[in-house]
Amino acid sequence: MKAAYLTLALVSIWACARPRNILEPVQGALSRTYADSARYVFDAAAYAVTDEGIGIVQHDRKRQYIESDWVDVATLRVPIGADVPQFGSDRVVRFQLRTERILGATRLIGEAIVRQGGASGGRANDRMVPANHPARAVLLRMFARVDERLANERERRARKAAERTAQEPPQ
Repeated sequence: MKAAYLTLALVSIWACARPRNILEPVQGALSRTYADSARYVFDAAAYAVTDEGIGIVQHDRKRQYIESDWVDVATLRVPIGADVPQFGSDRVVRFQLRTERILGATRLIGEAIVRQGGASGGRANDRMVPANHPARAVLLRMFARVDERLANERERRARKAAERTAQEPPQ
């Protein structure tokens, strides 16, 4: 009987301590849905990362996945008064952006990642930064840049369409 309880307890602990699925976004990731095609959203997201001066280490158009290099929060432009972590694994972050096609629209998912146990901890230990972390403000700024780029692209396409219409001979 004791063995059965011990086995049940161990299985319960194992179920709770399971590492996360690294193919899925981390809990607490930000997302926004756009009416634009995945190609435009993906390109805008890549530019949003580089606009921040952060290097990209993975740019996989087939998987619709962008991953930045690990970066020290102290090197980022953070809001005035933001409390930058002074030490520990919360000081070094990575940004991940991915797009998903959904019913005629595109969802952009953004993550500002810290790795519990440092860079050697493995992707299963990746966690979203807390709400008050300066990297979250940077991620929100990336989303704002995506919004801006997509709006500019829509305006550009509308102008081109209007020019083509104006150049067509009357029938």
